[in-house]
Amino acid sequence: MDLIVWFEDEAIIGFQLCYKEGPLEHALAWRSKGGYQHHRIDAGDCTGRPKMTPILVPGGPFRPQAVAPQFECRAVELELPIRKLVLSKLHDLLQ
Repeated sequence: MDLIVWFEDEAIIGFQLCYKEGPLEHALAWRSKGGYQHHRIDAGDCTGRPKMTPILVPGGPFRPQAVAPQFECRAVELELPIRKLVLSKLHDLLQ
């Protein structure tokens, strides 16, 4: 998992959580002024040509029941405000 967090004046305004689901990588993004977006990451691999730049493409339904527990286990060393916010947003999607 990779987590990118966006700040404005020391306040968290968004994040992108990249995670694997089977062989495919996905990204869940949340922004305070835009809500949630879920994407699949197209790695840009092309056989016989140089690797292309990865891009975000529609990701299908998000499965928070699979991602939230993984994040919770891996986030133990994150700063508490970041961990709490991301977990809160993941748990909002469980309901």
